[in-house]
Amino acid sequence: MSSILEKTVITKSVDELWELVLDPATFVESFSDNYGFQYDVLPSKFVNGAVLSFEMSRWYIGQEWKLEVNLREDTKDLFLSQVHGPFKKWRLHIKVEDHGDGQSLVTESLIYKMPYSVLGGIVDDLFFRRDLRQQLKSHQSFLRAKA
Repeated sequence: MSSILEKTVITKSVDELWELVLDPATFVESFSDNYGFQYDVLPSKFVNGAVLSFEMSRWYIGQEWKLEVNLREDTKDLFLSQVHGPFKKWRLHIKVEDHGDGQSLVTESLIYKMPYSVLGGIVDDLFFRRDLRQQLKSHQSFLRAKA
């Protein structure tokens, strides 16, 4: 099992930033520079039990994904868990917290497990871990730009 953690402080109130995090279009758009997307289902807002169904492509290789949404409004926690996709396990946790003076701390942690045991681990070390970290950084930069 692998994990990645990225944090950033954004000058925006928790409630305003939380609204951006709850917008699936913001989430998907933040990755569009590196990936192609075709949507089957894109809810208008992340709510408990919502499912994102899409095909994501990179290097001309497409992969169908389904992610299920769980969220805790009271603590500003959003969880996206892979129901179907390329990983053996994939779960993204986005947390928005007050950081004082109109700023918010955004913490994104991703846990995932590659398929194909040893071979998957090698591919993860060579390609995926760096790429996944960059995706989280890209998402946080996108949120900062929208702030």
